[in-house]
Amino acid sequence: MAGALLALGLALAGCTNGRTATPPTESPLSGGDVAEPIGSPPTGRACSGPLAEEASVCLTTGDAGAVPEGLLQAAYTLVPSPTAAPDATQGGPNLSTLGADGSLFGSWSPFPQPGGPLLTDPLSIGLYGPDGERSTLIEESNPGLPARQAISFSVAGDLAAWVETTSTSLYETDWWIVAYEDGREWIAAESAELGVGSVLPLVQGDINVSLAGRTAFWNSPVPGHAQDQWATALLSRDVDGGGPIETTADNVWLHTSDGAGSVLFVQMSADLTERILSLRPGSEPQVVVERPGGASADFAVTALGADADTVAWSVWQGADPDSYLQSDRSWVYVQEVATGRLTEIELNSTGTDAAFVSAGWAAWGNGSGTGDAGEYLLDIRDSVLYRIAEHEGYSNPVVNYPAVAWAVPNTSPESTLVSLKVAFLTREAGATSG
Repeated sequence: MAGALLALGLALAGCTNGRTATPPTESPLSGGDVAEPIGSPPTGRACSGPLAEEASVCLTTGDAGAVPEGLLQAAYTLVPSPTAAPDATQGGPNLSTLGADGSLFGSWSPFPQPGGPLLTDPLSIGLYGPDGERSTLIEESNPGLPARQAISFSVAGDLAAWVETTSTSLYETDWWIVAYEDGREWIAAESAELGVGSVLPLVQGDINVSLAGRTAFWNSPVPGHAQDQWATALLSRDVDGGGPIETTADNVWLHTSDGAGSVLFVQMSADLTERILSLRPGSEPQVVVERPGGASADFAVTALGADADTVAWSVWQGADPDSYLQSDRSWVYVQEVATGRLTEIELNSTGTDAAFVSAGWAAWGNGSGTGDAGEYLLDIRDSVLYRIAEHEGYSNPVVNYPAVAWAVPNTSPESTLVSLKVAFLTREAGATSG
């Protein structure tokens, strides 16, 4: 990689998940910034999902209310650059990298021209916010080679890692695991090292990376046990190099960092049921949730989020048992690790592919799925659910206490991309009456 580091005096510590929060400077969100109340807290409702018997709190998205005055203090709105301008770019912030100060890590490259390739150099990596502006850390160019895009990011302290690929296909992929720290960028691993060619069939989902300490974990297609058969596995390597790529676990594609030195992942068993495990580098994996989708293989885990105290996941009943059509039956489960207390939230959508938890708060939407496109924020400790906004096609709220980010309809006539609103929670979880 011919990566040209731009000397802009930006410290990566400003884009870590542990960065210091900036005090709110704008007025509380109100009026058009929040949804109207759509329900009231339930009393004695029974749970309906595959873990109904284990759950002690039962909610539905119909129980969500509007964000009360003063709970979220506005910080900034990130409006995308014009897509028709000569210097237009594609890409943008990666929501999973939201920092406690409201800034985001992301990537961008020139917008494709009519009849031209979908990806063109240079690929820029940098920071968004907390003032809503974009600042470049790295600009990459690989003369004579296909251009790449960045598709996943993870940040741990001053260390960042992301996945780059030349692929825009739904059927095949290649990957490079790229690391960055203190102004230096390097390749920690690449798909060609697997010894089966650099281009791999895309088995299940995109390639994502999670950092636990200085170890990078990522899912990848790998050769199966039978000839011409492919599977998916969780791979890992110390980003500082030295030693081969390790296979951490087979039959894994969904994983996340807990921000405290461990990676959590969903592993499918031989009977097609799943379990959630936690692994700290150098130790053996520990089971966190034995059957997150219940005893039936009819329910699949589609999202996973965690911090040191809480794990959240989404379960989807993929097909309606009566019609065999796609089902809108899905649930989010949130479990407090110390007590085992389990909260179930029944959704009215195909579920979510991203869930986030931080300091007693959880956030999720339905992504680009069908059904309810609400963007939700849950006070886990008080079992109070808020509907922040609604955005069909891009319902992806994120929380990293005290920062919260979510998609809003784009107000710029010059761009077809979504806008993002960033705000700060003004109280801790478990203090509803405060």
